[in-house]
This record gives sequence, C-alpha cells and structure tokens, in this order.
Amino acid sequence: PRAWGDWALGAYPQWSAEKVRLEASKFRNHWTAKTGKDATKRDWKATWENWCHSPIAHQDDPRPGGRGTQPPIDTAARNAEARRLLGFETQPTLTGATDA
Repeated sequence: PRAWGDWALGAYPQWSAEKVRLEASKFRNHWTAKTGKDATKRDWKATWENWCHSPIAHQDDPRPGGRGTQPPIDTAARNAEARRLLGFETQPTLTGATDA
C-alpha cells in the first residue's frame, strides 16, 4: 500500500520512490512464493518494516559524501601497500650479486 511506501521514504530519506517500489516488488515476490508456516504472518506491516530494516535492502544505498556505491576493496593490494609503507616488505638480496 502507498502508506507503507510513504513510511519507507520517511524512514530512509536516501531512498528514492523507485527504490521503494523495487523493494516492494522484491517483498511481494518473496512472500508470494513462500509456502508453509513461515509464510503466515500476523502483521504484514511489521514484516514490511523488518524487510526495509534488513541489511540486504540497504546494500546499494548511496554512501555518505555523495560518492555513490563504492567498488569492492582489493584487500590483498591494500595489505601489500600497508606492508610496504610500514617497512615489512624487503627486497630479496642475492648472495654475491653486484649492482651493474
């Protein structure tokens, strides 16, 4: 219902109306496809709010500072650079080698 979408826009000002419609579509598809006792809910509004609170609903939110979503961090490269800056990376020396 529109009131649920209005609630989401108020609770998450970084969300656009398009984002709320996308989450509502995912919510509807998920619960329509679900069967059994897990699909029975006493309070669908609370279920919607919990859906909106979930981390999966926020994975594509804009990051603070307006830079949009950030690419995944290359932890191996970051750690290698940290080791180099801290002096933990040493150049291998060859015994008997001379500079040319």
